[in-house]
Amino acid sequence: LLLEAYRPYLVGQKGRESDNPAERKAALQGYRDALPFFQQAGDAVAEATTIAYIGETLANMNEEPEALAYYEQALPLWRTVNDPDGLAEMLHNIGTMHYEKGELSKALSFYDEALPQWTAAGDVRGEAATQSNIGRVFDSSGQYQKALSSYRQADRKSTRLNSSH
Repeated sequence: LLLEAYRPYLVGQKGRESDNPAERKAALQGYRDALPFFQQAGDAVAEATTIAYIGETLANMNEEPEALAYYEQALPLWRTVNDPDGLAEMLHNIGTMHYEKGELSKALSFYDEALPQWTAAGDVRGEAATQSNIGRVFDSSGQYQKALSSYRQADRKSTRLNSSH
């Protein structure tokens, strides 16, 4: 059953971040075709990943409302499988969608929830990106001291990341 899912899934992987609209459309269809196989097999991680990739592909196609719906659909799955990296990514992406819609308090809430998940996953890059986005939220809402503090925290995390490589 899972082998049947991987052909369309790989089509999705090929086109998800492509700049070519036809490849993105093929990616979206590939993920949508693969999803039922993962659901039938009871593979919650593959299901959550595929739903998240559908959302990401839609976001790359500027279909934000539909992308957000898929991210929100993937979120409880990531919570269920107890995967801090996947959970952090979803929380961050949902926060970004709310930020782009001007829903700053919602964005901040999702970013705040993502930070400890990135830490649990050991992903300093994710921590830095989320901390920077928290700074953007504060900056956009006129809370410049908080924004500066968040940007400095993000910079420290980025510096730590760069010095370790």
